[in-house]
Amino acid sequence: MGVIVGPMSWSVKVIVAIVIWWMLFRCVSAKTNHSVGGSTGWDLASDLRAWAAATPFYAGDNLVFRYGPSHDLLEVNRSDFAACETINPIKAYRDGETVVPLEEGGTTRYFFCGRSDHCSRGLKLEAQVLLHNATVKNPSSSGGNSRHSPPPPPPPPLRRKANSQHLSPPPPPPRNLDRPSHPPPLTPPAIGGEYCRPCSGAGVSVTKLIGIDDNIEMMISWVHAAGLIFLRCWTFPAVIAFHLLNS
Repeated sequence: MGVIVGPMSWSVKVIVAIVIWWMLFRCVSAKTNHSVGGSTGWDLASDLRAWAAATPFYAGDNLVFRYGPSHDLLEVNRSDFAACETINPIKAYRDGETVVPLEEGGTTRYFFCGRSDHCSRGLKLEAQVLLHNATVKNPSSSGGNSRHSPPPPPPPPLRRKANSQHLSPPPPPPRNLDRPSHPPPLTPPAIGGEYCRPCSGAGVSVTKLIGIDDNIEMMISWVHAAGLIFLRCWTFPAVIAFHLLNS
């Protein structure tokens, strides 16, 4: 009888997924052994600057130093690395094949050879240890003399012209010289299509005789006109109202 294979159970699927994830994680986080200096190793014949420029170092990797009896390996701090100072190294190795683990990301490790003038002649290595998700390149990749170009200087401030002057305010509008010094005499309102005079001809003569000027005469005309308007507007309604009340 043949064996019938049924659908994969849920627990088997989980186990398969865990195995695949573990294999991918091992591939991503696999350690790399970097043979320092390439085929020539830790030697004056190696171009360590160019080698470090092409080799990124990540946390978990190993640096493998291979050297002969005429060389050694010192790990130092930054200031001693710059001065090739051999008095107080962090660590010293002379076994001919030294494996240095790069355990912590985000740090920089400094190494050089402590024999004679080998450090000043270029047998030194600066290794910047990166995290696996970092994209920063090794500082040695830019070369020793290369620097970031400085930002361009800001543009100079605009200068005002020497002959520039403040704009003077516009001159005031010219005064109307033709305007009369006294306002024109007021015209009395028309009542019944005719202009009313405050007095008869004799009254006008009297006002002129006693020295009443035109303005006072005009005021009297206004008062007279107002009285006539009052009489015309209120007398007729008052008469009608009186008759209605008495009827």
